[in-house]
Amino acid sequence: MKVRLPLYGPARAEGPLGPLSLRRKALGILYYLALEGPTRRERLADLLWGHGAALQNLRVELTYLRGFLGKEALRGQVLELPPGVVLDRNPKIGEALEGLEEVSPAFADWVRSWRERSASPLEALPLTERLQAVQPPALVILIGPPGSGREALA
Repeated sequence: MKVRLPLYGPARAEGPLGPLSLRRKALGILYYLALEGPTRRERLADLLWGHGAALQNLRVELTYLRGFLGKEALRGQVLELPPGVVLDRNPKIGEALEGLEEVSPAFADWVRSWRERSASPLEALPLTERLQAVQPPALVILIGPPGSGREALA
């Protein structure tokens, strides 16, 4: 299933037939994975719940998401955004990640931190974050002196 996550405006997931009615924490998981990349279950559980039963709560939420994304989605100790789920960075109408501040206090801190990082001029961001904005059919060729670390990105 193709799912679109608009970055700006109210946080929501849109499928081919329109908006999907996902719970806030499920949306939080998808947006976090879309923006931060592969993440350990423990990190997400702590960020979203932050108590002793956090991993169990995460399992429940992942099972709920699999109902929308397919039974093979979001498996393993390190979770990745499933194929077919895309972050739409355009158009820039409204604030980024609107409404996700309500997910949990720790998640609200992450949302504020992400907004601050994204408000920085592109030149001030680390190279790996700048490269995330490059979309096909663009091609990035990194050339640097030995030991510069650039070959690791290529």
